Amino acid sequence: MSKKTIKGETPLPLGAKLRYGAYLPHITSDNGIYSLTFRLADSLPQSVVIAWRQERDEIIAKAAELGQELTKAEDDQLKRLFSERVENYLDAGAGECWMKNPAIADLVESALKHFDQERYELLCWCVMPNHVHVIVQPHPALTTPCIGAKRYRAFMEVLHRPPGKQTTATIQRLLAAGTL
Repeated sequence: MSKKTIKGETPLPLGAKLRYGAYLPHITSDNGIYSLTFRLADSLPQSVVIAWRQERDEIIAKAAELGQELTKAEDDQLKRLFSERVENYLDAGAGECWMKNPAIADLVESALKHFDQERYELLCWCVMPNHVHVIVQPHPALTTPCIGAKRYRAFMEVLHRPPGKQTTATIQRLLAAGTL
């Protein structure tokens, strides 16, 4: 085990690196396999996220008022509850659920497969009506330590690349048919 830790707690395995994302630390590893979930913008309204964060912050503030820090178990429970709430909300089908339309789900699947075997191995995926789950392993060239943060951006590019001609044409057909 390495001496690196998250918040001085669990040591990271050898070869693992700690990278900080927008909200949480992420552990990366050479030849790692990653689980990703991404969602449609309207699938989790900001008002819901804000309410959940306020609830979490109130719990933390109450502990501070009592002169106590949250225990690791309490902190883990808060993280787990937030994560479970997000998953349950997404699974309930909030928002327009555009990906329940088979043509749109096919576009998402095509985008995921676009870089399969080139940038990563797409191990499995599930397109839900308002979110997508992906299990993927980046190719070794993208996990070389010297690439650093650039490898992550290159790896995630597939999720943000502009639609190609085929995707644009399909969206135009769906709009013309009144199915969007």
